[in-house]
Amino acid sequence: MLRARVTAIVIGLVLYLAVIAFPAGLAYTEWLGERAVATVTGCHPSGRTQNCRGTWTGADGRRHSGEIDEVYPGDIGTQVRVRIGPFGARAETTGGKIIYLAMMVAIGLVVPAGAIVLARRMSRRFRSPGDAVLATPVPDGSARLFVTHRRIWRPDGGEVAALRAAPAPPGFRPVSPPGRVPHQRSGSVLEAVRWMAHNPSKGARLLGAYNPDGVLLFLIHRPPTGSYAPETAVIDPSGATRAIIRRTSELPGRYALLAPDGHELGSITQADRMRPDFLVRDEHGRQVGTLTIRRNCWVAQLEDGTPLRDCALAFVADAYRLRL
Repeated sequence: MLRARVTAIVIGLVLYLAVIAFPAGLAYTEWLGERAVATVTGCHPSGRTQNCRGTWTGADGRRHSGEIDEVYPGDIGTQVRVRIGPFGARAETTGGKIIYLAMMVAIGLVVPAGAIVLARRMSRRFRSPGDAVLATPVPDGSARLFVTHRRIWRPDGGEVAALRAAPAPPGFRPVSPPGRVPHQRSGSVLEAVRWMAHNPSKGARLLGAYNPDGVLLFLIHRPPTGSYAPETAVIDPSGATRAIIRRTSELPGRYALLAPDGHELGSITQADRMRPDFLVRDEHGRQVGTLTIRRNCWVAQLEDGTPLRDCALAFVADAYRLRL
C-alpha cells in the first residue's frame, strides 16, 4: 500500500511539474528575465503565425541574435524592450506580466487544491467499503482477516503470518498455464510504472507466509512478466504450484484462479468498477468470500475451510502489482 501511495505521489508530482514548467518559465522571463533592448530584423511565416527575429546586446556585453516572442511584422526595424529567460527573448509588456502571474497563481493554487480535494474523496472511497464491512458481524462459518504486503492478522491483533522474502523450495519450477494475453505497451509514464511493477527484482519475487512459530504456510511467487499483464502464483512449501492468479479483465477487474493445467479453480471479481472491493467465487460461481480495502490494509472475509483462502490472501498481498 505504501508503494502504491509513493507511486501515485511521484506520478502526480511529475505531471504537476510538467504542467507548471512552461508557464513558470514564461512568468520568470516576464518578471525576472535579463533586460535588453532589441532591434527587430525580420519575420517569416510559421504555420498560422509569424516568427520574428532580432539582435540585442546582452549583460555580458556581447551581441546576440535569435527569435523574439510577442513582436510582429509591423515592428521590423524598430527597437523593443525585451526580457531574456529559459525560453529565449520576449517583448516586455505589462499585459504579459499580469497574464503569466495569473497563470502561475491559478496553477500553483488551484491545481494543488483540486488534488487535495480529489485525494480526500478517493481516501473516503477507499476507506468507506472497509468501514462498512467492519460495522457488520462476521457471517457464521466465516473468518475475518486483515492483510497487507507485510503481514496477515486477526481482528484481535493476533498474527496469522508474516510475509517476507523467502528462498525457492527445492525442485520449484515456475508454471504459467496457456492462454496468457500480451499487454500492449503504450510508452506512457503510467506504462513505465507498470513495467517496473510487473517486473520485480530477483530478491522480491518470492514471498513466504510464515506463522508466528516460523513455519512456512505458503509462498507467493511474483514472476517478471515483461509487457504481459502480471500473474501471481501460490506455491506450496514443497515447491508445487497450487494456483496461478491471472488478470483477465481490467475494468471491472476479474482475476482467474487457475490450476497449473489451466483449469479454473475460481475467480476474484471486482464488485463495483468504481470501488476497490472484490468477490471471491469458487469454480461453480458460488461466493466464498469478500476482499475490501480499508485505509492501509485489506479486510478479507472468507468461508472457513475454503481451498481458495490462500489465493485470496496472496491476491491482496500483491494487489498493487496485480491491479496496476
